[in-house]
Amino acid sequence: MADLSRAMTAADVAWFMLRLPDTRARAITALEVYEGLRTGEIARLNVTDYDGSTLMVVAEHGDQRQVVLGDPARRCLMPG
Repeated sequence: MADLSRAMTAADVAWFMLRLPDTRARAITALEVYEGLRTGEIARLNVTDYDGSTLMVVAEHGDQRQVVLGDPARRCLMPG
């Protein structure tokens, strides 16, 4: 049985990302894995919350924070 208690390596993440079915799934997964966003925070995002390099994230209780995206997540959010 595989040891699921360890963190994913960069190679594991790359392998997983390549097998996701579409751009939307890759974008959601990138925000979770690379930026640490929670599912509810991602669900509350609007297109206007993204300016090309940062996201305005709204937490469960309405608190807002600005997240500067790293290159891997930004690439997943780029059109095309």
